Amino acid sequence: MMLSARIAAVEFDDQEVRLAVVKTGGSVPTLLECHSEPLASAEPSEREEACVAALQSLLERVKQKPSACVLVAGASDAIVRAITVPFKGNRRVSAAVRFELEPYLAFPIDDLAVDHSPIREIDGSTQVLAVGLRRAILENELACLNAAGLDAEGIGVDAVGLTALWQARRRATQGLHAVLHVRDQGSILVVLWNKSLAYMRHLPVNVAQMHENPVAAARDAQNSLRSFQTSWEGADELDGLTVTGVNFFDEERQLFEEAFRVPVTYDDLALKVKGNKAESSEGNRWETLAGAAYVAAGNCPYGYNFRQGELAPPHALSGMLRHAAFSMVIGAIALLGYGAYMYLNYQENEAVVEAAGTEIWDILRDTFPESEAANAGRSGTDVGGELAFGALQSEMENAGLGGRGLSLELFKQPTPLDILTEVARVMPGDQVTLTLVQMQPQQTARVPRVTIDGVADNPEVFNKFFQALSQSKILKVEPNPTSESQGSKLEFTINATLEENTGAQG
Repeated sequence: MMLSARIAAVEFDDQEVRLAVVKTGGSVPTLLECHSEPLASAEPSEREEACVAALQSLLERVKQKPSACVLVAGASDAIVRAITVPFKGNRRVSAAVRFELEPYLAFPIDDLAVDHSPIREIDGSTQVLAVGLRRAILENELACLNAAGLDAEGIGVDAVGLTALWQARRRATQGLHAVLHVRDQGSILVVLWNKSLAYMRHLPVNVAQMHENPVAAARDAQNSLRSFQTSWEGADELDGLTVTGVNFFDEERQLFEEAFRVPVTYDDLALKVKGNKAESSEGNRWETLAGAAYVAAGNCPYGYNFRQGELAPPHALSGMLRHAAFSMVIGAIALLGYGAYMYLNYQENEAVVEAAGTEIWDILRDTFPESEAANAGRSGTDVGGELAFGALQSEMENAGLGGRGLSLELFKQPTPLDILTEVARVMPGDQVTLTLVQMQPQQTARVPRVTIDGVADNPEVFNKFFQALSQSKILKVEPNPTSESQGSKLEFTINATLEENTGAQG
């Protein structure tokens, strides 16, 4: 699910602090503004103070107020392991990842913030790429953000954002493909298998060293690729290597490429970013921030978010709700309804829905503690808080508060998950690949507009999909979709609106 928002992305490195405001929602992100501030020379004990001062200076220059913030962590600080969990299912796998990762560590697992993305399922097991980041580093950077007046809804990794940006507007990768992202502080080598992230490793080779000794840089990358291929189970062969973040001279390029048996290509990721601030430069300086915001908006099936567990954002609503007037309660529900999906990735949908349901139940219980529904307890079938919301609406009407604050009609509309489920229900197997499912409010109407982009194997498959989607009880599909032939494939765009007064479908 791609979400349209202005997201501030912040990255700390040894020399400076960078902040970019990125607009998401399209097939590629738009860099609205970007600012950097060098860190004053200071002792390590004074680094936090210097970072806060730099952030405050950056915020004074920001003209476009963001609606969310994401902190960008470096892969140089990451522990990465491909591990196999002996069962399937997102919830069971998520619960087991930390236990399966711990034997590979030389220090306590509690020192790490851990997230993962699935690679593939093999014989009833699930292979995942687990990534751990030092909690102490993240806590220090979050403290700097808070001291400067910012709070990060998510924590991403530079390599993931850059890889997602590289994949933007590309045909889906098939088999194994490697990408080397070169940065000022070092490089990150990733390997993709189909649409999954299968390998990630930091290499101590920066932009300057790529130019100074391209043969040594190639040797480091080649050794890492050999290490990956030795451990990879299957007959897949690497089909190529793409390099981003460096502009080789012809002689340097030739020396670098001689070390590889696969084709080597080069990609300027600035071309995947809109906006007049998106200028090409070595080191993926601003591309990293644009990519992190792009992932935070739900544009990546392997997006990582380390703002969870003990690093999860503090519960900002609870204290307010217990003492607020009822109109403020309704405003809080509105914030939840739109904000809960601000940082959304494909692996976290169920968790987000459950969190939303819990919040709505808490609002009901705290606002109407004597009500029959609150005393009966929350039902085990209350998916996403739908039943709790119905009870809350009834109590409001009984209390004569139905006309205050925000209209509750907003919450009768299907959720983004309902829309995804409806689209998936009529998809003809793997013959249609969706590249965008976007929901945006309209300026002149109450119902949101839905855009669905994708690629069908052929026109007949697309027509079948379109006709089935046109029968939806949730979506009012507009006639005359746009389409364009790309070889034997058909790229399409379907526009629709939500049917008014439609509840979530089971």
